Amino acid sequence: MRTYVARRILLLIPVVIMVAIIAFLLLNIAPGDAAATILEQQLEGGMASPEETAALREQLGLDKPIHVRFWNWISGVFRGDLGNSLIDTRFTVNDKIGQAFPISLQIMVMAVLFGIVIGVPVGIVSAVWQGTWADYVGRFISILGLSVPNFFLGILALYFLSVYAEWTKPFGFVGFFEDPWMNLQQTWLPMVAIGLRLGAIVMRMLRSTMLEVIRADYVRTARAKGLSERLVISRHVLKNALIPVVTLMGIQVGVLMGGSAIVETLFTLPGLGQLIVTGIAGRDYPVVLGGVMIIATAFLLINVLVDISYAWLDPRIRYS
Repeated sequence: MRTYVARRILLLIPVVIMVAIIAFLLLNIAPGDAAATILEQQLEGGMASPEETAALREQLGLDKPIHVRFWNWISGVFRGDLGNSLIDTRFTVNDKIGQAFPISLQIMVMAVLFGIVIGVPVGIVSAVWQGTWADYVGRFISILGLSVPNFFLGILALYFLSVYAEWTKPFGFVGFFEDPWMNLQQTWLPMVAIGLRLGAIVMRMLRSTMLEVIRADYVRTARAKGLSERLVISRHVLKNALIPVVTLMGIQVGVLMGGSAIVETLFTLPGLGQLIVTGIAGRDYPVVLGGVMIIATAFLLINVLVDISYAWLDPRIRYS
């Protein structure tokens, strides 16, 4: 197991490098000039002269060849230095991500837990009582969660809560350990908006895999031995049916991390997604690249953890 984990972690390095190359090239061929954007902000919408723009480009190192800029950046990444923000020079990219990442991590953990709490029980009930009203209700909930985009669900929730319940979301962000109640008021709606889709995916996949496993020979044998239905479902059906679900969840968590920018912007949460969106709007390339690298690395590590979890779910799986 240790050899397998070490090998998988080492294989992450070329993947991370490839992600870095693609992200760097895409940002550099995108329209817009970081130096011109910075000067326009400093001049409050005024036009900067070509000489001023060229001077700032030289100061920021943007006039160097692309391979030189990439090497300077990627060498800093492997030293743990993601560079300096071009817009807000008071903070490094490490500082900005250090402030934003815990917020996104909290929302993502809450959304995953919410999706599991919703999706797993509904999926079990829908599979065990296939064809009943409970199955139809569960399938309707899953289709609804898959059909409605998370940002649109957030807009609807904000609108109806503010109009009919006269509830206003507290602005800003307060850490959980500073004020837990205020923190939950600020994060429960994003949690529901992101987690409902994940719960719907978990429910659909779990229902399908459980229906396949329930018909397996070893499940019939377990029933023939006189085991109760509860033990058959929990020990023999659910555990084996979870392997495809865990795989799908690992992929979906990475997708949700990348797509949380709209939700964070909608709910004015200063998380990693909003940091990347702000960086793209301001042509703050180091901030955008740093955020992309953090999300890509987290996504790859989650997939490693998913692979390791297979051995616990199915003892027949062994790694060497």
